[in-house]
Amino acid sequence: MGMAIDVKLTIWDTYMASFDFNMMLTPYTFVIKKWSGNGFAKFGTLFYPHDSADGTVCFSMDTTQKLDMVEQGVRDIIACINKICNHYQSSVVDYAIWYRKMHPKVDTYEQYITREACCALVHVDYIAPHISWEVVQWRRTP
Repeated sequence: MGMAIDVKLTIWDTYMASFDFNMMLTPYTFVIKKWSGNGFAKFGTLFYPHDSADGTVCFSMDTTQKLDMVEQGVRDIIACINKICNHYQSSVVDYAIWYRKMHPKVDTYEQYITREACCALVHVDYIAPHISWEVVQWRRTP
């Protein structure tokens, strides 16, 4: 994206999050459901890096701490989307579809965020800004 945008973040009591913004006069709403409800354990485990020898992460944190995790997760998704848009420009959705197909499982926080960013891009049929398209001319042949 490469430009400053205003983002409105909404987090529900299930920790589902959505963020709204306008890009080139087009409104977008990205919804992240993966970490809501029972999905929070996977997100939380990947959020805090640890070795398997350390055991598992205990979620005895309060609501504010969990909300902070979700907010940081959304910030990371936005940063990932920005990186994808800058790299792939006119092929953003194609890349997102490819990534989801090639990476059905996630083992790291980075993979988790990238997959959720790609899911969000596909679900809103995102079109990156500053892309000019040439019309493909098709004519019927006699």
